[in-house]
Amino acid sequence: VQSLELRSKRLRRLNANFNDLQRLRIACQSLEQLEIQSCCSLESFVLEDASNLKCLDLSGSHRLQHVRVHRAHKLSRLILRGCRSLDFCQVDCPNLEYIDVSGSRTVAFRFCKYIREAVLRTWTQN
Repeated sequence: VQSLELRSKRLRRLNANFNDLQRLRIACQSLEQLEIQSCCSLESFVLEDASNLKCLDLSGSHRLQHVRVHRAHKLSRLILRGCRSLDFCQVDCPNLEYIDVSGSRTVAFRFCKYIREAVLRTWTQN
């Protein structure tokens, strides 16, 4: 499976490692915590209608190029540590307070006025 679309109204937590997955799209209104770490093949991640999500961790997804998060109004922590291929990141989360993009290449954020802490160590621009 190279592409997966997950929709659920009841899923609250997801902690997974998809080894061969290239594209992941998730729409889960009740989702509170999402950890998808070290997905070696993941290139595109889209999350929409995640109004209860508080923490998103995509650390170590080295091939991840595209991240889009829509309507994640409770998201306060975003971890993209080690996402070396990141070219595009659009995040609609007005309550984001903490972001870790250390080891990531490029990051541009939208609608993140209230970030209190940003970790940018070893941030490469190439």
